[in-house]
Amino acid sequence: SSWPNEPPWGPLGNMLRGRIARTHCGNGRFWRSVAAVAALAGSASLLRWWEASVEGRGGRPPLLAFARKSPFPKTRNEFYRALDRGGMSDQQYEFCSGGLRKVIVEEAEKRSLAGRLWQKGLERLSDLSARGIAWDVSCYDVALQCCSQGKLWSQAVQLLEELLANGVQPESKTYTRILDTCNRCWQWRQTLDIFDDMKTRSVGREHPAFEKVIQACTKAELWEDALAYYEEMKRAQMAPGPGHYKFVMQALDAAEADDLYDYVEEEAAAMGHVIFSDL
Repeated sequence: SSWPNEPPWGPLGNMLRGRIARTHCGNGRFWRSVAAVAALAGSASLLRWWEASVEGRGGRPPLLAFARKSPFPKTRNEFYRALDRGGMSDQQYEFCSGGLRKVIVEEAEKRSLAGRLWQKGLERLSDLSARGIAWDVSCYDVALQCCSQGKLWSQAVQLLEELLANGVQPESKTYTRILDTCNRCWQWRQTLDIFDDMKTRSVGREHPAFEKVIQACTKAELWEDALAYYEEMKRAQMAPGPGHYKFVMQALDAAEADDLYDYVEEEAAAMGHVIFSDL
């Protein structure tokens, strides 16, 4: 059969070529397994060809599937060996370094979600810096998630400064994770400053970000600020959720602003929310 952009087959490629021919390239799962074999063999150019072939057939890019389904240490070490061997073109290096970045981000994210393993997640991400591989926004997002688990608010703020200095465009969830970290550490001033920075940099302030800043105002007993952010949400046509109502009502309850408390409680009830501010 004829093949687009004939790859450098070699012994591994010749073996796989027969398997591909027998399946007529019709099985997406098989394509992903072929990509895994190619990557484990350290053949960046062969894996690049498979990536283009699958995308051309409307399938899922195999490298990402491979990174998600393969054991992380084995996958990571194979990418390390491929990069250490060198002799790649710029395109091959970008492809392999990008693959390593995806694997490490996925591994670090899973470790951060495991709670106590967040330190290992940060260690894996530091491997990218040690190898001179630039971080993208997904790397920073996962690092900030690890900081949130470890309550490392100062490190989270430093990561934001580094991200901006490197010209990486932060996303709303990037800021939300920093807000969450500062909130966990009772750094309400930092929370408010970072939330204001989102507006300065034209980053969309979504529901989770508003909830974090209102919660920070409640902790700091800034009931007027909490109410102001609540009103800002409504002006932006954003429907407050149970968390927003709860924290605003907690702030108003602590300030004994009974009339305003009743006003917010009535609005919550009108939206179908029954809020107990003391929870």
